[in-house]
Amino acid sequence: MSNTVRMSYWNFNMIDDHVKNGVIDEDPRPFDHHVNVYEIDRCYGGPEEGDWYYDRGTLVSDDLFPNLELAIEYAKKVQKELKSSAELPYKMGTGPNDGLDPNGDPDDNYIERGGSWGTGSYQINVERKVGADYPTETPRWD
Repeated sequence: MSNTVRMSYWNFNMIDDHVKNGVIDEDPRPFDHHVNVYEIDRCYGGPEEGDWYYDRGTLVSDDLFPNLELAIEYAKKVQKELKSSAELPYKMGTGPNDGLDPNGDPDDNYIERGGSWGTGSYQINVERKVGADYPTETPRWD
């Protein structure tokens, strides 16, 4: 198996169109760009409305490049490497007792909020900001 790796970055034709049509004020290509690599996990949010989950992104790396072209070139290289690297480990909650009742038997009524479940994936973003883990606060169901 291979890792799932998604990537997002500016499309050069879109930049030209947006500058020409006044959608953006300046061409982002000549400025510094960060290649931010995240490990994405699905985390248990709570039992409300039949259970809900949210994505948690953990910053793996943040590399800075002097222009967009070099950043995209590097991001594509990283994407290829991550796809062929060892598969991310399967996660089961917050630890070995997550999802177990007091007798040690599996029971979904004992799943802890915030625990990661399943095999994560990678997300590579080429952007003009320093990468950071997200969300900054655990989401709540209101």
